[in-house]
Amino acid sequence: MRTLALPGSSPVSCLSWDGSASPGLKLGLCIENSLYFANVHRDYKWTYLRQSHVLVYTLKANEGDLTVFWDVKSNVIASR
Repeated sequence: MRTLALPGSSPVSCLSWDGSASPGLKLGLCIENSLYFANVHRDYKWTYLRQSHVLVYTLKANEGDLTVFWDVKSNVIASR
């Protein structure tokens, strides 16, 4: 996860999003007298199966993929 510090001492006064953007998510933030826009993209593929989240991360060029299974009810995590 990456973060970006925005100028201003006030908290975010307005937040809007558009989840229909493909791929990713569009965000709009208001801080003081400024309006900021961002496009958010995941660095992984994911799906949800019954009680489990399945995440697939692409590793460095020659290392392949890492698949993570997270059982959300028991909070057990397994990777392959």
